[in-house]
Amino acid sequence: MSGNTRTPEQPQDAGRAACGRAGRDGTPPAAPGPRDAYRPAVLEALAGHGIRPRPTTPPAVARAFLNDLYRYEIRRLRGRLLGGAIPKADYASRVAALRARYPLLSLPIALWLEPGADRADTDGRALGDREDNH
Repeated sequence: MSGNTRTPEQPQDAGRAACGRAGRDGTPPAAPGPRDAYRPAVLEALAGHGIRPRPTTPPAVARAFLNDLYRYEIRRLRGRLLGGAIPKADYASRVAALRARYPLLSLPIALWLEPGADRADTDGRALGDREDNH
């Protein structure tokens, strides 16, 4: 990975679990999570922001990470407006241009995955496990 590649945060022992080593307390490594088959276009769009989800990264986690990045950039843009670095007349077009760089945020998570892949909702639970599933 390159030095400026962003990856969603993982639990402290995630690396140990992935390589089959026991945790600090001697517990056996966790079983690998379900694999999500991201669509190639989604992986390409995420990579454009320096985000490279692992096959075990739930789409909800990757989306939350992308959303945090977008919010950081929009707040930075607003700060530049308030600091006088950009004219007020240009602000709306800059916000629209920034939003256009994040089309994945308007795409439902279910469409981030290949057809037939394990699908999770925004809480990371399988859709079949939801209480309100009709």
